[in-house]
Amino acid sequence: MKRNGTAVFLMEMIIILLFFSLSVVVTLRLFATSYVTNQRSTDLNEALRQAQNTAEQFYAAGDGSFSGSVWTVSESDGYNLYENTGHEESGLIIKVFLKNDDNSYGKSEMGKVQVYSRERPAEGLLCELQLAKYNSGNNSGVTP
Repeated sequence: MKRNGTAVFLMEMIIILLFFSLSVVVTLRLFATSYVTNQRSTDLNEALRQAQNTAEQFYAAGDGSFSGSVWTVSESDGYNLYENTGHEESGLIIKVFLKNDDNSYGKSEMGKVQVYSRERPAEGLLCELQLAKYNSGNNSGVTP
């Protein structure tokens, strides 16, 4: 009789251990997913903040160009490409594509700000904002 009770007790312990081990696996998976989601959300918030700061720089600049040692300039498909190389601490790559259109009525500038992750390039584009600005060609001081 005693031997039969020991076998039942051992079976119950095995079932309890199985249940707890499955619970631990599910809980750890949920924590890992939560961490990844939190990290992605943090990256997206930082990317949006940097894109908005860059857009404000664009609107504040008189000629719409970006200056300073953190911006490198190149040409890409008819656009001026400004790439920010000074954001190593945030882990972001900021690219600004601008296209100028000068005519007798004024100057329009159109483009976009794109933010990429430097640390996780597989994520691709994190944030994109469209830019547009029009400066009238009225420099004579006479209002129409």
